[in-house]
Amino acid sequence: DDDDDAPSSRSGALLLRAHGTECIQPPEVLLGVRTQGDPQTPVGPPADVWALGCLLYELVAGGAKLFESLVATDWSQFFVMLISETDELPRGDAFAALVRDIRDAKTKATLRQLLTACLQRRPESRPTAHVLADTVRVL
Repeated sequence: DDDDDAPSSRSGALLLRAHGTECIQPPEVLLGVRTQGDPQTPVGPPADVWALGCLLYELVAGGAKLFESLVATDWSQFFVMLISETDELPRGDAFAALVRDIRDAKTKATLRQLLTACLQRRPESRPTAHVLADTVRVL
């Protein structure tokens, strides 16, 4: 049975690598924090904005997920990166690789603005969908 080879939380084993969605879940979801400190309050629209930023990156990158290699190789470094507020996301090297073939400076700047806005670590710092729509209209 192929399932016997895969790590499973049902068996109590720790999952050591991502199986897909961890790469697009916002820090507050991965860290188990609920909005406004209330465990009964579901995660709100800012989580969707984070996921949109990850999806935008994936679309422009042709399928590569923003945090995929880090999640697959080093969970602890991934979580430190998520909670550390010293680096802007996406990191410079990831963004440079993403826009390597984009020649238009305005497109690069707008893409950077969108990604940086969507990938704010604090949910309250992420823009609303209306603000994002206004930014996209610039393109």
